[in-house]
This record gives sequence, C-alpha cells and structure tokens, in this order.
Amino acid sequence: MGANGSGRNSNKARELLTGASSIYAATVATVVLQFGYAAFTTRVVGAEDFGLYAIATASAVLLGSIAAGPLVASAGRMQHVGGPGLRALWRLGVVVASVAAALMFLTAPVWAWIWGAPDALPVLRLIALSVFVGPLSALAGALMRRVGSFRVLAIGTVIANAVGMAVGVLAVAYFHNAISLVVSALIGQILAGIAFAWMIRRYFAHGGPPARARDFISYGTTIGMSRLLGFVNGFLGKFAVSHGVGVSALGVWNRAEVVSSVPTQQLQSAIIQAVYPEFRHDVGSPTRARRVWPDLLGLVAWTLWPPMAYAAVAMFGVLPLLFGPGWEAAEPIAAVLVLSGALQLSTMVLSSAVEALGRRRWILIQQLSVLAVQVFGAVATVRIGSLWPVLVAVPVSMVVQHGIDLRMARAAGYVGLRPVARYYCGAATAAAAAAALAVVTLMATEQLGPLLRTASFGVVFVSLIAIAWAARSRLVPYRLYMQYGGRPAGAVARREADSS
Repeated sequence: MGANGSGRNSNKARELLTGASSIYAATVATVVLQFGYAAFTTRVVGAEDFGLYAIATASAVLLGSIAAGPLVASAGRMQHVGGPGLRALWRLGVVVASVAAALMFLTAPVWAWIWGAPDALPVLRLIALSVFVGPLSALAGALMRRVGSFRVLAIGTVIANAVGMAVGVLAVAYFHNAISLVVSALIGQILAGIAFAWMIRRYFAHGGPPARARDFISYGTTIGMSRLLGFVNGFLGKFAVSHGVGVSALGVWNRAEVVSSVPTQQLQSAIIQAVYPEFRHDVGSPTRARRVWPDLLGLVAWTLWPPMAYAAVAMFGVLPLLFGPGWEAAEPIAAVLVLSGALQLSTMVLSSAVEALGRRRWILIQQLSVLAVQVFGAVATVRIGSLWPVLVAVPVSMVVQHGIDLRMARAAGYVGLRPVARYYCGAATAAAAAAALAVVTLMATEQLGPLLRTASFGVVFVSLIAIAWAARSRLVPYRLYMQYGGRPAGAVARREADSS
C-alpha cells in the first residue's frame, strides 16, 4: 500500500512538473514574441497613446478580474469535470462576462472622466470586448488545465498569441494610435477561447454530481472580494501617476511594464495554473501543506530570483536596442519592476494557496495592508510630482503581503518558517551574485553599441545557465525535482537501452 501510494505521488509530481514545463515553455515563447511586438509598436506609437492604452487596460482590470477570478478559481477546484456542474459554470460565465462587458462599455465616459483623459473614451469602449471575451477564454483555459491537457493548452496559447500579435502589428502599422494597441490581446483571447472551448466540449456531456450554487457563491464572493481589493491596489499607483505626473509618464511606465511586469504576470500565471488545482487537497487539513508548501516556495525562489536579479540590471543595457532612442526613462522603471516581479512570484504562489483555502479573513488582512502601502505611495507621488514613491511602493507592498501570509500560514500550521527562511536566504544570496555579475557586465560593455551590449548580456546569461546545469546536483531546484519524483537526465534512455 505504501509503495503504491509513493508511486502515485511520484506519477502525480511528474505530471505536474511536465504540465508546468509545458506552460512555462509557452510563456517563454510568448514573451519572446512580445518583445518583438513591443520593439515595433514602441517605434510607431508615441508615449501619449501608450498612456491612453494604459488607462483603458487599468480600468478594464476591475470588471475583467472580478468576472474571471471566481470562474477560473472554481474551475481549478472542481472535484469532477463534467455534468451539471460544468454546464452551470459555463452558463454562469457567459452571464457574468456579458454583464461585465456591458458595464465596461456604459461606464467608459465615467472612467475617462476619472482619469481626466477624454481622449481615452474610444479605447475604453473597444476594450469592453476584451472584458467579455477574456473571462470566457480564461475559463476554457482553466478547464483545459483541470483535465490535464497542458501540452495542447501550451501550443494553443502560443499560436493564438502569435496570430494576435501579427494582426496587432498590422493594425498598429496602419492606424498608429491607441485603439490599434487593443487588437493584439483581443484577437489572441478570441482565438484561444474558441479553440479551448471546442476541445473541452465532450466533457459537457459527461455525467456528474449536481451543481451546488451555494458553494460557488460563497467561494466566488471571497475571490471577487480579493480581485476587487487587488484592483484598487493596482489602480491607485497608475491613477496617481496620471494625475500627479502626466499621461506621458504613464505611457513610459506602460512601456517599462511590457518587458518587466507583463512577462512576470505571464510567468506567474504559468506557475499558478499548474499548481492551483492541487491546493484543493489542503482545504480540509494542513498536514500535506506543512510538507509541500515550503518546498514549493523554495523552488520558486531558487529558480526565479537569481535570473530576475540579473535581468533587472540588464534592462539598462538591453532597452536601448529594444525601444530605440527617447525611452531612457523606462530603464530604471523596468529594473525596479523586474525586481518587484521576483518578489511578486513568491508572494502570489503563497497567496493563491491561501485563496484556494477560501480564507476570507486572511485575504482581507493582506489586501488592506497592501492598500495602506499603495495609498502612502500614491499620495506622495501626487504631492511631489514624481512616480518614484508609487514605484517603490510596489516591491514594499509585496514584502508586506508575503510577510503577512507567512505569519498567518505559520499560525494555522500550514508552513514552518525555518525551512522557508533557509530557502530564501540561499536564493537571495544567489540573486545578489547574479546582480553583481550583471553590474560588471554593464560597466565592461559601456563603450559598446546597443547590439553588441545586448549580445554580451545574452552570452553571459547563457554561460550562467550552462554552469548551473553542470552543477545542478548541488542546487536546490534539482534536488527538489528529484525529491518529488523527477528522473536524472538520461535515466529513461539508459533504462530503454537495458531493456532492449
């Protein structure tokens, strides 16, 4: 019995690792395409138009996230995919998305007035389509993950995003305005939503337990509250920059986000998408969580903090090639946002676990604490006319939120602080070493042109990856991989050779 249980756990771990790897590969491919898309659009559209686009996307987050959040989270928690429960969830998704899109369209003038940017009105109205399509596309993708179709999901996501960016490039090249910037994401969402909904259609005919509206309403309310507070926290900073510094400054921030926050959010989504359904096993008891959660946090920190610390410094050498002249102000913003992203990834993994547990009190405390930090930064930005207070508030709020989550998780018996601290100290040391190497590279290539400087950062980074791979048996991520059912490189090939 014990051996069978161990085998099942190893198979499940390998399945999750394979799924996470597929989604991660799709994320990397999308980010590479996105960099090319950003390089083109930044040279065609000005900072003012990017500011209007940033206003529209920041406004749409409220209704879009409130609509999509409970649907996606409920799909991840489903014990059985199919039958009345699945059909009810999909019908609810259509209703919620329709209401959110209608509200977005009707309140577009109000949002334009709030931001003090009447030119953003047509962009706000067009993005209402994304508010409708986005939640349904996200729900279809969540169901694909729930049934284990990670590889198909990854391939479909890359294709949909690639086609969306291609159409978006044509739109930007022809119209040269803020409205054309909406096209890429909208087309990608439409294609992905249609494809994934078609792929899961057979599950709608499956039998299963009846839908339990009370459970969805209770859990959905908790997730909706979390998304609302999360929106306010994200909205305050950009609102303060728009009113305290100007729409053009918001446009510069938007360009910095494209190479920092946006890839981070996609990477965050890839990680959480793979592990979120597994948190449902910890709802009733913290026993499993005490063993698994510290290792998960350690794996995320060791895998992502060092390369992101290197990338933060590399922004100063890479962005001149990517964006061209005139965007120097985006470089330090991007660097701070990349470092914030490293903290965000660890923060949101633990936060998603808390969210899956449905701990409403925890969520409220963490979000209100983050809100206090954001309010302080927003007020300071408006008073002194600089975006730096609200920018610094981003990493500070991540540290505050993660600290609160760790404290409450420890008090409830879900996490031990000692193993987490040990993992974090090691990852922080490795990150500091990677950042120091990037600083040396930046100083050594100061006299080179943008292309050679960027290539130098690439060569150094690839060399670091090669060294890490050669010494992988000594590194925490590899040891955790082996601990949770991984196989050494070449083991499968050797086993097949022996059997033949």
